[in-house]
Amino acid sequence: DVITFRLKAGSNIGIASVSVKAAAGDVNAGQHIELDVRMPGGLVTDVVEAAISKGEMWKQAIKFPGVTGSNAITLETARIPPLNLGKRLSFLIRYPHGCVEQTTSAVFPQLYLDKLLELSPDKQDKIQQNVKAGIGRLRTFQTTDGGFAYWPGETRAQDWVSNYAGHFLLEAEKAGYLLPLRVISAWKTYQRKKAISWGPDRTRSELIQAYRLYTLALSGAAELGAMNRLREERNLPTAARWRLASAYHLAGQPEAAEDLIQDRKISISAYRELSNTYGSDLRDKAMILESLCLMGRPEDAMPIAKAISSELGSTKSLSTQTTAYALVAMARHAGISGNSDEMKFAFSWNNGEEVAVSSKHPLVQMQLDAGDSSSGIIVVRNTGDTMLYPRVILEGIPAVGTETAAKNGLKLSADYFTLKGKPLNHTNLDQGTDFVVRVTVTNSGHSGDYEEVALSHVFPSGWEIRNTRMDMSDSDAPDLGPESDYDYQDIRDDRVYTYFDIRQGESKIFRILLNASYLGKFYLPMITAETMYDATINGRIPGEWIQVAEAGEGG
Repeated sequence: DVITFRLKAGSNIGIASVSVKAAAGDVNAGQHIELDVRMPGGLVTDVVEAAISKGEMWKQAIKFPGVTGSNAITLETARIPPLNLGKRLSFLIRYPHGCVEQTTSAVFPQLYLDKLLELSPDKQDKIQQNVKAGIGRLRTFQTTDGGFAYWPGETRAQDWVSNYAGHFLLEAEKAGYLLPLRVISAWKTYQRKKAISWGPDRTRSELIQAYRLYTLALSGAAELGAMNRLREERNLPTAARWRLASAYHLAGQPEAAEDLIQDRKISISAYRELSNTYGSDLRDKAMILESLCLMGRPEDAMPIAKAISSELGSTKSLSTQTTAYALVAMARHAGISGNSDEMKFAFSWNNGEEVAVSSKHPLVQMQLDAGDSSSGIIVVRNTGDTMLYPRVILEGIPAVGTETAAKNGLKLSADYFTLKGKPLNHTNLDQGTDFVVRVTVTNSGHSGDYEEVALSHVFPSGWEIRNTRMDMSDSDAPDLGPESDYDYQDIRDDRVYTYFDIRQGESKIFRILLNASYLGKFYLPMITAETMYDATINGRIPGEWIQVAEAGEGG
């Protein structure tokens, strides 16, 4: 006989255990099973901050944003205006969409973290693991001509990310990391060929070329002819002018570098790109700050550093490209500005013992124990002579059912069908049912076409994705109907990420084949879509509970 048991997960996350014991006469048997209980929702981050003068104390009640077991708390204290380092870096590392730009952005700032804060041996080891993994993954993006494509497997290299990924690899090599054979030599060949054949042909093409020339100069292979041609371009944009000046500086021609920037105001108009260079005015300012640091101009760098620090310290949504470059530039600035002012403070968490801290680094991060509490109290005392900017970064996964719908330039709808195309009730299905979800994404905004849109679709634990690429032959795969084109699709165990461009007013349809596999009640997380380089353009469908029932009991 087969006996089934219904189990109900508790409200906390973590490892649950089930013990089964059976006895028949003198015979006994048992089994211990561990189950990983997790929340299907996404991680959220809250920040509480203050500014405390010499001798002052900050006492703050804390409420965690997530369910018990999912929460984390970090105390970040700085003697410079806050960079929001913990939150910004966590955003880069945990960003789920793994294109070449985001892969590079996740690891690039980690090369310079030691300029900003003291790193424990464990933290240093973790950074090394992350950087090595990033270097390894970048190999999957390199094309046969030596450049880097936006998605793995694509055959055409993209100009900006070839600059960006190559720049990171050069800096990683300088930091002592071993690069795969021929990756840099092939990339240099590609960069040199593109530099020599360049002509202004699209928006920000001068910046793309200037960055290309900078990376070649950084690699010790400066293309002076191409640099001189770009220098003669009329009305060279500010960001391109400073990047080209950096290239001349690296090439050993400081007079040419100085001539380019002499008496030039640093002014960048506000903008944000969804593709091309994935840039923004803040990203360009960060690139200029990096140039100022390289050329040894700390006085000119200070006002830009303060402006970037203010943006990083705000709650404003920033793209991966902007976040990463801003952190890289600020770390470089910290490296040239010195550590003359020692920071001293003492703190206690949840009425525990007070801990004294002193550091000459600009910033100190300390991971605290969240425990099983839903709240707590943090106390920070400034025991030094400088102004301090403490902030508490709280992370956690909130309880299910708290999501809301949104239509911010993108409108989503999800419909469910049998394999024969008949509508069905997806909230109560028979075990073993194959079915199709059809998601329609519409560009409902008034800002033109959207590029680099990411559709994130996570499925409940009771459903399985039927990956027709892997588990079916062409003859066995059902006809799911017409589907819109996309740039790349990432099918994982419990979710599908789809990436595409969409014109204003256009609707795109994406279908996924699923199976109701496991009996029980499960939560279907919200479905979201957003432009990857401007998170304010988004749409979402709230989550809901679904049931997988015994055959004949669903519907």
